[in-house]
Amino acid sequence: MAHMMTCKRPPLKEVNVSALEAFEFSRKVMLPKILTEEIIKPSWDKCAKDGDGVQAFLAQNIGAFGWNGQLEDFHNLVLTNGTLPPPYTYDIEMSDEPDGENDVCIMWFNEDMKEDDERMDDEICFVIFSSDLVYLHTGNGKGRKRRDEYVNVTIPFGSKDKLKVFAFFRSKDGSDYSLAWYKEV
Repeated sequence: MAHMMTCKRPPLKEVNVSALEAFEFSRKVMLPKILTEEIIKPSWDKCAKDGDGVQAFLAQNIGAFGWNGQLEDFHNLVLTNGTLPPPYTYDIEMSDEPDGENDVCIMWFNEDMKEDDERMDDEICFVIFSSDLVYLHTGNGKGRKRRDEYVNVTIPFGSKDKLKVFAFFRSKDGSDYSLAWYKEV
């Protein structure tokens, strides 16, 4: 944990994308169905004016996709939306284990929370993109909690490319999310 980073996501931008533009663009976008159903839709539905979280996500992130619908700008992608506080300080590292395991360690500090704070039961969730695969974990009551301040993830696939890792918290009942934090490792 030598190089902890500060989580300061910019506020959501006002996006002037017509419904027709968003619809046309959504037909091009290539995102795994499980990512859309398990993370994007539930975390964006509440903020969507028409209740369609996927369209709200696309309108907010239209600049992160290339002309062909491929996700290109991971750094500026706003993956999740919600009111849970993200950690102020975090880090994401790739371990170099000699046994060949592909382990990613996601760490954070709970600076302003007391041990009995109900937010300590929020689950840590993550999405890891490689050049051709997506690995995600949504908790579903079986994951590590905010109180743990870290999670080690063994990636079930090897990758010669850098991994793009997003981490975020989800409330115990699954009704709210934090903004995701990101790092390429």
